[in-house]
Amino acid sequence: MHLGLDLDGVLSKRSPVQGSYVRGRILCGILRLLPGNPGTYWILNHTEAREDIDIIRDLSTRHRITIITARPIDFHRATEQWLTEVAQISFEGLYCVGLAKDVPYRKYVYADQVGVDVFIDDTKENVEYFREQELFAHLFEGWETAREIIESYHNE
Repeated sequence: MHLGLDLDGVLSKRSPVQGSYVRGRILCGILRLLPGNPGTYWILNHTEAREDIDIIRDLSTRHRITIITARPIDFHRATEQWLTEVAQISFEGLYCVGLAKDVPYRKYVYADQVGVDVFIDDTKENVEYFREQELFAHLFEGWETAREIIESYHNE
């Protein structure tokens, strides 16, 4: 099965600073203006993996994984490094769609292009949009619950 995963709030803890798209846009805008590429520093030193991430590490050995995040493309390399070094997840692709308007649509386009079967996101708007497009999506509440959803979908 091919799983599509959001990153912030799903694979990583969502920091209070980036709690919403608006705050995320502000943070990314500030990081882009500062000299010395502080976005990379922030991602690698201030983004914590979830405590239950070992569950998706295990699932990634049995399922194809594509990460589709609203992080800006400027942070692609640092995000890829974080996924490899900190999250330690096997994945096929990483797509950074940015925080501009129509995030659900842009995430869906990539999920559809790569053939995602199930998408997991922590933003209700994104999940609802995926469902409207008839792609199975689950609102993330923790990896234990997500694993049950994935396994029941896989067994159907």
